[in-house]
Amino acid sequence: MDGVAVRSIFGVLLTILFFASSLISAIYLAVTKKPGY
Repeated sequence: MDGVAVRSIFGVLLTILFFASSLISAIYLAVTKKPGY
């Protein structure tokens, strides 16, 4: 039970981390490609 809970929490954290890093890199690219730069 504990192992399954830890594994599912870890999976959710990995998913959130991946989504957050994709979002941050997309925002970073949008910021660094400002018009006029």
